[in-house]
Amino acid sequence: MVGHLKIVCSVVLLVGSGLVIAASAASAADLSPHEQLVARGLSKKASYYVLPSEIEFSKRLPDARKTRAKLSEALKKQADFEDQKQQHRKNIREYVAERMRLANRLASTGDVVKQNRLIARLNFLNEQVELYTAGGVFHDEEMHVAAELGRARQDFVTLVGELRAMVDKTDAEYTALAANPGVQSALDELNKTSKRPLALGPRPNYARNLKQLAKMEQAIVTKSIKLHPKNGVLWLDVSLNGQAPKRMVFDTGASMVTLPFEWAAELGLHPTENDPVARMSVADGRTVRATRMTLDSVRVGDFEVRNVTCVVMPDGLTNVPPLLGQAFLRHFITTFDAGAGELHLSRVDPTAKP
Repeated sequence: MVGHLKIVCSVVLLVGSGLVIAASAASAADLSPHEQLVARGLSKKASYYVLPSEIEFSKRLPDARKTRAKLSEALKKQADFEDQKQQHRKNIREYVAERMRLANRLASTGDVVKQNRLIARLNFLNEQVELYTAGGVFHDEEMHVAAELGRARQDFVTLVGELRAMVDKTDAEYTALAANPGVQSALDELNKTSKRPLALGPRPNYARNLKQLAKMEQAIVTKSIKLHPKNGVLWLDVSLNGQAPKRMVFDTGASMVTLPFEWAAELGLHPTENDPVARMSVADGRTVRATRMTLDSVRVGDFEVRNVTCVVMPDGLTNVPPLLGQAFLRHFITTFDAGAGELHLSRVDPTAKP
């Protein structure tokens, strides 16, 4: 008797399951072909049923173009600023040479009027040279230009990456929908009464938008640089002024490229009293008087940056590691892959058209 009850209960459960299945099928059958497509997340736009992500992509792509235009403006500001700095350095060299000539003339003339004119000019030259030597010229503007460019570069690269992820997701969803018999069946039913053919997206302008995105992606160049760990510090190979690569410490916390005095001498950099001064802290806690100078070029892998500000440490200071700091790194978006032991540098090609 107990076994009989179990069988009856099983039958009831099976019947119940059948009722649920039948009800679910009946519910789906009650939906019109349009409602079936909408239930899959599609919306009708003209002759196409499209995904929300395609619509969102078309809305956000103009933002990427605007961001690229801002980046182009920031790159131009940086180029103009670098030209201004180079011209100022040239002026300072001319001021120093003129100061020496005028000092000799002042010592050899007895005319008071001429002496006063020479002294006035010498005071002006001394003021300009001292201001440059103190490092006060252009520093704030340089930091502002660099920060503005860094934000514009990061915004552009981030947005392009987000759009690519959106496109990949959209393409995968369209592929799955196209392979679904229910989607095609619903479209076939709609086309029986539609005045114009209806189709599953994407729309034709999606392909045009993809070409624009691809063009933006081509402007972003990313390279991987091998890092060499030693005593808890990461080193990488760097070529300075076109010479053979040497290993420097990868230091995102350093604002400058820092060179030992001997390295600078090998590169033809010889500090003078007319070069700007930089106060640097060393490992033992001391603050030393270093010299700001300019490297013609710094190259890491395939990437080269021209006219890079560096700091030359004083002669006789030992155990000073060469540092590759933000004066070079700020020209890139940097990411560190600890597992692979690699540094990834991304740069937007300034010659690529928006």
